[in-house]
Amino acid sequence: MATTDAEIKLQVLLLTVHAIMFLALSGWCLSRLRDGRWAAMGAVGAGLLGLASGLQAASALENVFWETAHIANEVLIRGHVFTVLYAAEALGAILVAGAFAESRRTPPSTSIYGA
Repeated sequence: MATTDAEIKLQVLLLTVHAIMFLALSGWCLSRLRDGRWAAMGAVGAGLLGLASGLQAASALENVFWETAHIANEVLIRGHVFTVLYAAEALGAILVAGAFAESRRTPPSTSIYGA
């Protein structure tokens, strides 16, 4: 079954949302830096994931909606860029998982229960 033009556009938009959400998570973690080292780990990890998928999303947006390939030609199709992007995504995922685990071990600075 062939992928339709609408489905390809939907995939590109979903990749863009994916990148934006990781960058938003990174920003949220940055705003929580005073709560412990988990926030710094989360910010760096989510930032790596957001930047890697954001670069791919920008290239896909340009290719699908503007039918040009400047980003792909000038950035992505160079030497070991894809290897670096995959390594950044792997490291980002490890850091986000580590941040989650660390946040469970860190007592909250304030309680929503008042005690």
